Amino acid sequence: MPNLLQRLTERYGQRTVIAVGVSSAAAVVILIVAIAVAASGGNKKKVTIAGGTSTTVNSSASTAPGETVPSGGAATTIAPGQPGYVAPAGTTGGTKKSGSSQATAPAVAGATPTTAAGGDRTGVSASEIKYGLHAPVTLNGAPWGLADQPIKGVKASLAVINATGINGRKVVLDIADDKYTVDGGNLAAKQLVDNDKNFFVEGTLGVDQIAAVAKEAHARGVPYMGGGGSEAKFKLLNMFQVLGSYDTHVIKLADFMATSPALKGKKVGVSYLDSPYISPIVQVFQNQLAKHGMQIVAKGAVQKPTEQTDYTTEIQDFKTKGVEVFVPLQDPVTTSRQIAQCNAQLCTWNYTFSDFAHDGEAELALMGNKWGQLKVRGLSGGCYYLAPQANDTTKCAQMAQSHAVWAKTYGELDWQKNGGTGAGGYTLVHFWLKAMKDAGPDLTRLRLVAALKSYDNYSDLISGPITFKGSSNYSHGYEKMAVFEAQLNLKYKMVSDGLVSGF
Repeated sequence: MPNLLQRLTERYGQRTVIAVGVSSAAAVVILIVAIAVAASGGNKKKVTIAGGTSTTVNSSASTAPGETVPSGGAATTIAPGQPGYVAPAGTTGGTKKSGSSQATAPAVAGATPTTAAGGDRTGVSASEIKYGLHAPVTLNGAPWGLADQPIKGVKASLAVINATGINGRKVVLDIADDKYTVDGGNLAAKQLVDNDKNFFVEGTLGVDQIAAVAKEAHARGVPYMGGGGSEAKFKLLNMFQVLGSYDTHVIKLADFMATSPALKGKKVGVSYLDSPYISPIVQVFQNQLAKHGMQIVAKGAVQKPTEQTDYTTEIQDFKTKGVEVFVPLQDPVTTSRQIAQCNAQLCTWNYTFSDFAHDGEAELALMGNKWGQLKVRGLSGGCYYLAPQANDTTKCAQMAQSHAVWAKTYGELDWQKNGGTGAGGYTLVHFWLKAMKDAGPDLTRLRLVAALKSYDNYSDLISGPITFKGSSNYSHGYEKMAVFEAQLNLKYKMVSDGLVSGF
């Protein structure tokens, strides 16, 4: 294994990996191979991993059966372009694209037809509800494992619910691989919204891909739910926030930094993905830091890991400007590369984070032991899954229930190994479950949207509660955070007493 890691590192310009345990090393090997393959072309490449096993990587993801639904929400008038909008007779309900004509889409086989009186029932039959989910199953066509455990969590929750069904229906899961690229996001949107005609669609990781699918769903009147992103951007698409917005994350991070002896008053450098859905967040962060007498002294916009591998210019700029705390608003693969290159360039700064997929142990392993050596502290929207408080719903929401569902499906040992990354699958399903029930047996998109908008301190999640009632901004999610500290054994430790509102 060490020789393989060395060869991969030398060939592909990746980082030095300190592997603790076979599973961590294997995960890192898969990521390195994935990044190399993605950078060299993408789809349908053969990847050979240690042991000589060869597999064909395809951009299309498998589908799997899942969960179920529906109780009695009141009808609501929906404006054109809003989720659940039903186009008047003689119109398509979609956005006409320049240079092309758009015909009314044919009805899905077995689905209840749309009716003006009851609302849009596309994707619903007497026995099934079609649920579209997109995730970066691959990195531009190469397997990398980032979404594997959350998807397992989704399937576990769906399996438990579908064992009995709701109002005679089961939810059928339709997964699209968005490949962590904008093009992949557009293809996922076409699959889930246009071709497969899912009743509703949800996104997991990758803000650019979430934006691509959210736009198409918005144009077609399909209810859409996703995690993260800029509130200013996504509230215009009526995206229902499943997690915490990036605005909330950077505001809470600034508040946390102002109370941390290791971070308070330090000069901050921010490395962020060059995306219109992340760039505005840098200013939100800067404004909140200023309230605490702190400032961002250096900023660096980076491209996705399939497009950029060298960060020398950014690192040197940060060093010149005296950065003392490095904050990543980007994917963890990019951060891991920067850390490796920093080791060679003798960077002296500390790190902190608020999620951006940096709070899982698979991601922590990418950092080698650097974060463990520094005892890096940052924020997560959920409790640490192995923390003593994890079974206390007053401190850690439904983490214990997520644990129970996972163990029922995959076993306790698998939870101990993968629960930290996969626990969020519970939230992805249970976020919409109550709304499905409340929407009633005569399920329509309009009724689902009305039920979601009525959420008031909704808490069947592994995060803090979410409220939409009385607001026109559905892209603002949870607000509570847990404080994590990286350890030398490539594990996190929760140092807050569960999810907290302040620090």
